[in-house]
Amino acid sequence: MWLFPRNKSRRQSDRLKIRRQTIIITLTLTTLSAALLWQLTPRTDLWRGVSFSRCYYDRDGKPLRVTLANDERYRVYTPLAVTSTLLHEDRWFNWHSGFRAGPR
Repeated sequence: MWLFPRNKSRRQSDRLKIRRQTIIITLTLTTLSAALLWQLTPRTDLWRGVSFSRCYYDRDGKPLRVTLANDERYRVYTPLAVTSTLLHEDRWFNWHSGFRAGPR
């Protein structure tokens, strides 16, 4: 054992490689599990407690009648308004998790 000092340094380098690999694998698994947990947590409903007006349309899709909501306001949900807001305000909305710190 004393005749070959290279073996000792080789064993130490092997231990360092194993330790590095263990740390990398642990960090990777921790990051992946945190991302999975983030995706699987239920989101709060932003429209809970908000009433909408009832819209009646004819067979061509033209509005016939719109009633008042419970708070006596006209509130109609239109996907076009949501889409246009997202296009104007935040074009990266579908690709980030709710907070984007980078430049616009």
